[in-house]
Amino acid sequence: WRLRTQALPPPPRQSLIGQRLHRMELEADEADLQVIRDVYGSRAQTLINILLSWDDFAAWYFALKESAPFMCPVPEREERALDNMHKAVDMFEIYERVNHRNSKSFLPHGAVFKMTRDILTVGDIWACDLSALELHNAAAKRTAEQSGARRLELSSSGQVRVPLKTSGAAGPPQLRKTKGYSTTVAISIMKHLLMQNVLRRGDGLYKVPDSRRNERLFGEHGRTKLLAAGIKLEKLGVDYDPRADTCVKAFVR
Repeated sequence: WRLRTQALPPPPRQSLIGQRLHRMELEADEADLQVIRDVYGSRAQTLINILLSWDDFAAWYFALKESAPFMCPVPEREERALDNMHKAVDMFEIYERVNHRNSKSFLPHGAVFKMTRDILTVGDIWACDLSALELHNAAAKRTAEQSGARRLELSSSGQVRVPLKTSGAAGPPQLRKTKGYSTTVAISIMKHLLMQNVLRRGDGLYKVPDSRRNERLFGEHGRTKLLAAGIKLEKLGVDYDPRADTCVKAFVR
């Protein structure tokens, strides 16, 4: 009986709350999960679900950033779209666990259906991304409301009516010539946006890079501190790749 018992495979891992184990929980290191359970007790599974939700989002997002080439062959687009749907469904499942089946976010819906359809249509969805244009449009609207001119056309000269100094006096209106208007709505908005661009980035040899997204994400050559970015002291001076790390391991460290 002992020999037969020892030959049996180990029982499958089960979640503390009796749910079917999530894919990210199966791929996570059992030793790391056990450390969280030992420290946090009954609250451990909630914390694990939150960490796994971030890991699942990163797995979906990094795969989406490295999407298929633009207008690549249909079989390649179908393969990438199926992989995107699998990762998005996993992300939606762990989101539902964190929110107790009451998630109001449109992100999983867009990731499962909208992104998958766009990948099938064009392949690389970032080639057709209009986010930068929308942000620029929003900045132009804010500039127009706060400091933009109100004139629609330029004019070399103009006329203004001067009110009569004596109260109740009657007579023909007095018109005074002005020097005109040297700016319009479009010109004033363009000048303000250019000034903001120069103040933020500079225009000489010592200007900062055009984009700090990579520096903020990977903590390289930017103003973002490595410790604030979640990198420990032992990682300083080492090439750090967030794709090879997980939130569970970072939390345990």
